[in-house]
Amino acid sequence: MAQNGSHVTATGCAIYSNSTTPDSLLVSDTSVITSPSICSGGGYKGSSSNFTTMPQTDCPVLADPLASRPLPTVGSTCDYTNLTITGKTVSLLPGTYCGGLTVTGGATVNLQPGVYIINNGNLTVNTGSSFIGANVGFFLTGKNSTLSFTDTSTIDITAPASGMMAGLLIWEDASTSGSGKSHTIGSNNARNLLGTLYFPLGHLVVTSPNPVAAQSDYTIIVADHLDLTASPNLVLNSNYANSNIPVPAGVGPSLGAVLDR
Repeated sequence: MAQNGSHVTATGCAIYSNSTTPDSLLVSDTSVITSPSICSGGGYKGSSSNFTTMPQTDCPVLADPLASRPLPTVGSTCDYTNLTITGKTVSLLPGTYCGGLTVTGGATVNLQPGVYIINNGNLTVNTGSSFIGANVGFFLTGKNSTLSFTDTSTIDITAPASGMMAGLLIWEDASTSGSGKSHTIGSNNARNLLGTLYFPLGHLVVTSPNPVAAQSDYTIIVADHLDLTASPNLVLNSNYANSNIPVPAGVGPSLGAVLDR
């Protein structure tokens, strides 16, 4: 769903919605989806001014292209518990963050390469804070794990180039998460989100006032729902050859950029 003047700019990749409802793709007011291929398993709502390419309808329902990927291993112990970083600059290491991770009060977090298991808690960056790291992956596991990048945060992260989360930047664990949880990107400076964002049961809500992921070589989204409000511009680049971050099998050049179930 795109409303309130929101934009999805995917000039080199496809938009694919698996939903078979009449409003599988819902684009209203002055919102625009830009893509050479837009396909809906059901119907769509919107006019020719809302789509640069009019959607095809009744498209085949596709299986989740990442469903068979082995889950990262979640250890039985915690490296950190209920960690909150406030107003300082720190370097964080990969590991298991039980109870979540909160970055607030203008803090700057420099992330060392590796996998960050966010176990049964929120990953939150807010209040003028910065979250920066190359070759990092975030695995959200447990019923209380959600993502929140709020409006005054700065986010600059790229997915791992190898290992169990190669090409996956943020991954919601469908085996523990439960359905319908909201994950929010509201950052006014989230220009680099390089990799795949995978929310098989969750709702990804984009509310940023500025372009999101516009400086990424590529960004792929696979989500149960994708909602854009408050006039964001979600940019889905497809410059795969420019990056050493691999594209997960089943998405990218072989499939559309967005799977909305």
